[in-house]
Amino acid sequence: MGFNDYEIRGNVTAIFLETRDGEKFETIIDTEDLDRIEAMDLHWHVRYNPNTGTYYAKATRRVDGLDGKLKKSSVYLNIEIMNPEYNEYVYVDHRNHDTLDNRKINLRVTDNPNNSAHRKSANFNNKTGVRNVHLITKQSGKQEYWVQIMRKGERYKWEFPLDQFDEACRCAEENRLLLFGEFAGES
Repeated sequence: MGFNDYEIRGNVTAIFLETRDGEKFETIIDTEDLDRIEAMDLHWHVRYNPNTGTYYAKATRRVDGLDGKLKKSSVYLNIEIMNPEYNEYVYVDHRNHDTLDNRKINLRVTDNPNNSAHRKSANFNNKTGVRNVHLITKQSGKQEYWVQIMRKGERYKWEFPLDQFDEACRCAEENRLLLFGEFAGES
């Protein structure tokens, strides 16, 4: 199948990707990385991650298995671009949350807790739609907002009356920034 079609746009190169259904996408990389990525002789496609609702540029490489049979190995473009020293705890995070923006300025090597903290939005089952702000109904029937944040196994919690939703939202954003710094993510 060979390397994908691409278009050089100055310092940025767009690599054109497709899904199995023919849906078209593009991922961008720094043009200075094009020769190295093209030399890998892989065909890149799009992989949808249902947990994050995002797409990643991925290729499949065939490798010799221990039993002598060929096996498939997934290769992710963001990891190949950053080329971190291999470690099962190493992740490559997209600063702007655009997982098809694989320019080095948008990528950073990190660990799983920071990668997980740097999320874009609330969990799908969150009733308020705001990350870390939860509408709680107590056994008495009284409702209130709880701001809950987990960091390194420790739970932080703040409680707000039902009429202080905006204050709860500010509390969540400020404390994410305090606890996670540059990996605070978005609401």
